Amino acid sequence: MNNSKYQFISIIGQTATGKTDKAFELAELWCKKNPEAKVTVISADSKQVYKELAILTGADVPESFILNKTKKEKNNSSFEKNNKTSNNTQNLEYPFFSHPTLSISLHGTSILTGNQDWSVGNFHKLTTKLVKNSPTDLFIMVGGTGLYHQQIYSPAETMGVPPNLELRKKLEEKNLEELQEILKIKNSEKLTPMNNSDKNNPRRLIRAIEIANSTQEFKEIEKNSDNKNNSTAFARSNPKTKPLLQLGLTTTDIEEKIHQRVLKRLEQGVVEEVLEFEKKYPNLDKDNSDNKPNIIAKSALGYKEIILFIKKEISEEQLIKLWTTAELQYAKRQTTWWKKRSGVEWVDTASISIPEIIANIEV
Repeated sequence: MNNSKYQFISIIGQTATGKTDKAFELAELWCKKNPEAKVTVISADSKQVYKELAILTGADVPESFILNKTKKEKNNSSFEKNNKTSNNTQNLEYPFFSHPTLSISLHGTSILTGNQDWSVGNFHKLTTKLVKNSPTDLFIMVGGTGLYHQQIYSPAETMGVPPNLELRKKLEEKNLEELQEILKIKNSEKLTPMNNSDKNNPRRLIRAIEIANSTQEFKEIEKNSDNKNNSTAFARSNPKTKPLLQLGLTTTDIEEKIHQRVLKRLEQGVVEEVLEFEKKYPNLDKDNSDNKPNIIAKSALGYKEIILFIKKEISEEQLIKLWTTAELQYAKRQTTWWKKRSGVEWVDTASISIPEIIANIEV
């Protein structure tokens, strides 16, 4: 295997299109074809990082995969001696999972507790560290958070803006309307394209104001979204990595797939999972200060609907309908967002050929 030529593949697309399954299928076939190969799968999902909401967020780690603890955690417990991942990978900041027999590792899934923060900056740092330190032949980034994919190929300058704790403290005293007005004055171009969730999220508004108030040039990610060369940005900063393709999965029966997935998660015990999470973190959404719990985990699709069901404000039938609708709306937003980006090869999930993809990967 020629380790001087690494490959980087993004598998994107709507929710419920089987992206994760395809990623693992690709990884396994690649390793079987190249016995000495090492594959790193990176989850690009902003909610699947929370291990206490694995069912709700669909953090589908294969049952056979082994949990690898961080170096700090390993000092207090035993560690699998026959693990085939490298020492460089094992010494990373976050826990990860690995295939029991093949050199496949999974990162970015079920790595945080509910009161830990996570952002696109954290994701970029994790991915960059993996690329620089892991002796990997193939990187597969998979997940529905489009911004994560885009930040890897075309990092925004705003990620370099450090927290302004003094400014945050002042802004935390403002109500939602005041924060929106401040951002409108500081940078109306940032407020206007925000979706309703972000516009009503004090933490997001405060960060946007913080960036706009920075002495560094404020630069919107979207302004570079149509740059045909943005897929090479990550390669320039990481010369060992050669981005190959951005594969977008679609399906004609998305509504039925989402409905069936909601039913499956209910069968798996998602209501009990959310109930336990709510008991453990009752005030998670009550404080947005810099050193207090955040509300990212509780913004996962289906969470608020399940809470309504737990409170007996809606029936199970209504829960299923509302949750399915929320997921379907999200799928449509994903499609709209990605269709504006260039360089994506869109294929129906039913017709995708993993062997054909492998045949086009340079080794």
